[in-house]
Amino acid sequence: MVQRGARQSLQRLIARRFGVETAGQVSEVLEGLPGPEDIDRVTDAVIECPTGEEFIERVRTA
Repeated sequence: MVQRGARQSLQRLIARRFGVETAGQVSEVLEGLPGPEDIDRVTDAVIECPTGEEFIERVRTA
């Protein structure tokens, strides 16, 4: 349950930072995150990536 809540919060954060379209494009990736370290990796990308395009690329290839 905690991981599901973390994914939902992360989805909201992505939408606020990069827009709803970007959040939608990575939603399947977020649903497939198996553990907390993967959620941390995506959270880091939200903070570090300056654009939605860079964020999508980083999340999909990592």
